[in-house]
Amino acid sequence: MKKLLSSLSMMIMVLTAYAQSCPDDHHPHMIYLGLPSGTKWACCNVGADKPEAYGGYFAWGETEEKTTYNWSTYVHCDKSDNTCHDLGSDIAGTQYDVAHVKWGGSWVMPSEDQQQELIDNCTSIWTKVNGVNGKKYTSKINGNSIFIPAGGIRLETELMYDAISGTLWASTQGPSTSNFSSVMYFDPGSTGVSSDIRCDGLPVRPVVSRANVDAQICPDDHHPHMIDLGVPSGTKWACCNVGADKPETYGGIYAWGETEEKEAYNEVTYQYCTGEDPNSYGWYQQNAQYQDLGYDIAGTQYDVAHVKWGESWVMPSVDEMKELYDHCTYTLASMNGVNGLAFTSKSNGAILFLPAADLHYPGIVGNYWSSTQDMTNTKWAYGLYFNLEDSFWDYFAHPLGFSVRPIISETNSISLPKSSSDISNQAVYNIYGIKVGDNSASMNALPSGVYIVSGKKHVIK
Repeated sequence: MKKLLSSLSMMIMVLTAYAQSCPDDHHPHMIYLGLPSGTKWACCNVGADKPEAYGGYFAWGETEEKTTYNWSTYVHCDKSDNTCHDLGSDIAGTQYDVAHVKWGGSWVMPSEDQQQELIDNCTSIWTKVNGVNGKKYTSKINGNSIFIPAGGIRLETELMYDAISGTLWASTQGPSTSNFSSVMYFDPGSTGVSSDIRCDGLPVRPVVSRANVDAQICPDDHHPHMIDLGVPSGTKWACCNVGADKPETYGGIYAWGETEEKEAYNEVTYQYCTGEDPNSYGWYQQNAQYQDLGYDIAGTQYDVAHVKWGESWVMPSVDEMKELYDHCTYTLASMNGVNGLAFTSKSNGAILFLPAADLHYPGIVGNYWSSTQDMTNTKWAYGLYFNLEDSFWDYFAHPLGFSVRPIISETNSISLPKSSSDISNQAVYNIYGIKVGDNSASMNALPSGVYIVSGKKHVIK
């Protein structure tokens, strides 16, 4: 299905939120609340199987429940409140973090700052879910919400204040000699952050934080550089976008096949579209006709990467984009305060950062063109889309303004055919140099992808 025909549909996709806190009953879920830090909150507590369940109770820095909570049973002290061990200023992601130990992956305990951010950016209301008292925090930004049950606190052997108030551990330790650590609390009339003695048993609500790209991506400041991610094709990715002077800079915005920026991106302004006067929406040309620029524009006069940077730099094909996903881990991240998507090579640890450089929603949405056109419809080309919740690739209308991240691949020097009539009866190879067919005449029977015949690139959809 074609997506994002206009900036209006982009806006709908960006602003659409889940009507409820969870999309299904397979908990836990990451709930995106649109928080400035990008933090996503779990839908339920550690040890809980649904949002309204209390879950487990843990002393700060411990990862197992127990029957008695006091200084004599607290493992991170020497049996008294003035002998607490220094576990570090923040235990998120360490062996002392019960969220990370129990759930794994990117789940961690929230810091005091993240708890305060939740409070500052949400409205809260005392309510019930399936008969359980608690507080519902609803984002002021996107309307998504989480429910935190009033699970009380375990003191000595007793559960106290349940159904009346809730207190949850943060990952933030007090001063190194302190017997207190940070907490988030709530009751029917208030919510805030405070502290509690470390031996008490409290619930924990995990989070997933947006990663910060702190690694040195480039050897120096003389951009662009080729980033070797160790992908099988040998493709090297540029460290920054066309028009950018560093990895986190947005760079230029281009319609597919155009090589200059402009003020408006629509069929009326698209260089390779002709038609009658625009309709009442001002985006579409009546009876619009699109020029066929070829199956793959890499290395041609329509390739903005090649035109602007020259040499062997070209736009990536859709298969090269897919290869990036297949051979890297990827996560929402920030670099020097700029939001984006970070790819980390599974083979050598190299990092590629794509800033969220959307024309209408910079910092929230990213769109990147490939060089590959839809072989069945000359109005569409493949591209990568991501926002702060999701990422995918699909076909998009040529006139839309997207970013371009160049590559250098081992097939960059080949000439590109304009139509299937250029193909002769030769052996067929995939982009990794593996022979996949003896006769190019039957190439259409191959799976979708990019293939090489007599040194030329062909795309089968």
